[in-house]
Amino acid sequence: MDTTEHLDLPSLALRLELPTGWRIDDSGLSQGTLIVWDPVDWTGGFQANLVLTQAALTANTTTDLSRMLVEQQAVEPVLAGELQDYRVLHLGADAMGRPSLPAVHRLSIYTTAPGVPVTMAQWLARSGGLETTLTFTFPTADSGLGIDGARGLAAQLEWTGMSA
Repeated sequence: MDTTEHLDLPSLALRLELPTGWRIDDSGLSQGTLIVWDPVDWTGGFQANLVLTQAALTANTTTDLSRMLVEQQAVEPVLAGELQDYRVLHLGADAMGRPSLPAVHRLSIYTTAPGVPVTMAQWLARSGGLETTLTFTFPTADSGLGIDGARGLAAQLEWTGMSA
């Protein structure tokens, strides 16, 4: 990610810094979903992508990080059942965005239908009555670039309307 451009998302109360030239699908923005991908194929023809989702929290949803982590641990069997060769490498506490919010970080690997091993780096934060999830997926063979890129995306996300 040599050069970047800013993407302001007032409806999600945030701002992203994205690699220049990446494609943006904002057709789901009114439902809280944004998809961004590299138009250039990475290893195995896979196009690295970022999916950002945001939804309102329900009345009894916890914002306590330790309880969020327990909830995410309960999701692991579902992911293992849905994603071929799924394995979690890390699931723990981290931070996301500027200002920094407590987040659950998941790093996992699985194999796509065409047989490309990929890595999924995901952060989930809850604040201001909203849950925001940032998921960056890239070929595992490109982990040197992908992991640094994922961490950079999560760190530079700017909360423009949420109280930290």
